[in-house]
Amino acid sequence: MKQQLLLFFILFCTVSFHINAQSITYKGKSYQVKGESIYMGSYDVTESLTLDDQREIKAAYAEQEDAIRQHEKALKQEDKAERKRKKQEAKAAKKAQREVQPETDSKASKKFLIF
Repeated sequence: MKQQLLLFFILFCTVSFHINAQSITYKGKSYQVKGESIYMGSYDVTESLTLDDQREIKAAYAEQEDAIRQHEKALKQEDKAERKRKKQEAKAAKKAQREVQPETDSKASKKFLIF
């Protein structure tokens, strides 16, 4: 249950970051970048902005996207490390259980060996 809850939380954070990733604040105004177009509200203002403003907005958008990708990558690595740690713990517990079992089982297994 906890694992499902954790996965849901990670998925929710990832989706919410993608939704907010397109919104860029530049010179006190909020713009949205969709492909090569820049929108202010629901209006395309790409042509009305200077080339320098367009470059700076797109650069800020690219930085934000890179930060999101790095965050997702870090989450994925943490999840992978957690799964690996759990697998190693299970393996160690299984090994410890085998060592604790009495040696009487070895006599029973010798009956079925065929040479």
